[in-house]
Amino acid sequence: MTLKRDPKDIHRIMGMMAELELKISEFYRECGDFWKQEKDFWASLEKDEVSHAQSVRKMADILLARPERFEENRPFNPVSIAVALAGIQDNLQKLKEGQLQGLHLLSIARDMEQSLLETKPGEILKSRDMEYQNLLRTIESQTHAHKRKLAEKIEEIKSRP
Repeated sequence: MTLKRDPKDIHRIMGMMAELELKISEFYRECGDFWKQEKDFWASLEKDEVSHAQSVRKMADILLARPERFEENRPFNPVSIAVALAGIQDNLQKLKEGQLQGLHLLSIARDMEQSLLETKPGEILKSRDMEYQNLLRTIESQTHAHKRKLAEKIEEIKSRP
């Protein structure tokens, strides 16, 4: 296995991915602060996103420590992470200004989780490193669970009288 790109470049991109996870956790925290009766729901999502950021940072460090265990899966442009960060920041601002609520918040969160599946480290790198693979599987599993929880919550809210 070999990398075409400098591992430090990929490490930097993965650092941006970790920042994206933290920005999403901030969005979820604000959702919980705004939507008090659903605070526990948002808090569980927030907690997972913080964990994802920590895992992505660990994965980036594994890459630097053992670059021979990695190969690029597909090219990835860090601009897409910057665009996603800007979008989340915009939604945070709208939330703080009271422009977002209820189903709209849930729909935004669902869309964020869907787009995250497209920007995960597993899309960028392949690795035979077991520690890296375990971290990646946990993130992917929790992201799929978030999508499911959000879809269920949307249906629950829609069915309320």
